[in-house]
Amino acid sequence: MPDLKKANEARLLKALNKKYRDNEGVIYTLQERIENDYYSHGEKAAVPSIEWNRRKFNTMNEKEQKEYEQKRAEYRLWLKKDNRCFVIVPKMVYDYFSKLEDKIKC
Repeated sequence: MPDLKKANEARLLKALNKKYRDNEGVIYTLQERIENDYYSHGEKAAVPSIEWNRRKFNTMNEKEQKEYEQKRAEYRLWLKKDNRCFVIVPKMVYDYFSKLEDKIKC
């Protein structure tokens, strides 16, 4: 089990330290933005797993239709400066952000 914990920590660090460039040309990592209070809040949203097709849907039986309509979880971090924009992040990063947010509130 300790090996899995180390592997998950390594995956989290890799995701947090990945470099991005925003529209203004600034290079940053997710960890820098999270720690510098760039995001206002996190959200778990349910989004369709595939693009809906009426013709395909109407030819399916009930079980297939339920599977077709299933939604997947999407984890988002909302920007503070523009409340209409968000960044889609992996669940590990969302959990990291939530833990930091809980520590700040306490």
